[in-house]
Amino acid sequence: MEESAAAAAITTKKKRKMKIAKKRGWRRRRQMIDRLPQDVIVEITAIVASSSSTPVGDITRLRSTCKRFYKASMEDLVGRSMAVEKEDNMCWWHHNTYFSLLRYCARRGNPQASLLLALNEIGRLQREDVGMRHLESAVRSGSCAAKYLMGIIFFQRSANRDRGMTLLNNAAAAVDQSSATAGTVRSGDPRVAVCRKQVADAARKFWIRRQSLIGAAAAEEGLRPCAKATCGKITSSSGLDWGEVEENREFCSQQCRWNHEIFKLQERL
Repeated sequence: MEESAAAAAITTKKKRKMKIAKKRGWRRRRQMIDRLPQDVIVEITAIVASSSSTPVGDITRLRSTCKRFYKASMEDLVGRSMAVEKEDNMCWWHHNTYFSLLRYCARRGNPQASLLLALNEIGRLQREDVGMRHLESAVRSGSCAAKYLMGIIFFQRSANRDRGMTLLNNAAAAVDQSSATAGTVRSGDPRVAVCRKQVADAARKFWIRRQSLIGAAAAEEGLRPCAKATCGKITSSSGLDWGEVEENREFCSQQCRWNHEIFKLQERL
């Protein structure tokens, strides 16, 4: 009996010491956080929002730790940095909440949120005027994929084709200056493939049919492959980071080069 009582007393004492040590450790961590400037707290929160695989859940847990992180989570930088494209579960199971998140982040200059809203408006809801406003916002925020998609949409219409080619060239910088002087244009820039993949992946997220983005307008405008035998000739190929192969082709003009890109995007959708 005496031995069991002594053991119980030792166990209780150890638990008390562990509780005190835990409280002291929490106080030290709290003091370290209190010493940090608020700008640093905001930067930490923004890094979590941009790099986490579940950004909304991690930000929710982080903001519950103290008032400073709660305040930081409301800053525009955090909404602008939020990796909204990673929240697939929310997109499927909490549809309204997901679109509220997209609108919240888009208002704070998040380019990916604006791109997703644009695809939903153009591809699903058939409201191109609203979707183009979201695309313009994404372009202003520096989204290369949004510039690519806007260029594809404009290029399909003869009245805006020159503007579309300008946007596509700015997005990809795909024109080889040495070959341009000889009257040819080369494709195969990895940046074009990255933009194509981002747009196609985002479109599949909302089950957008390819005819909603491309196809119908292209058919109406009579976009067809070039009749020249040498136009579109494959010169080489290069591997991409996600395992696919990008063909390097040589075209007779920029119009033929981007006309081919429309069909490449159509295949991927």
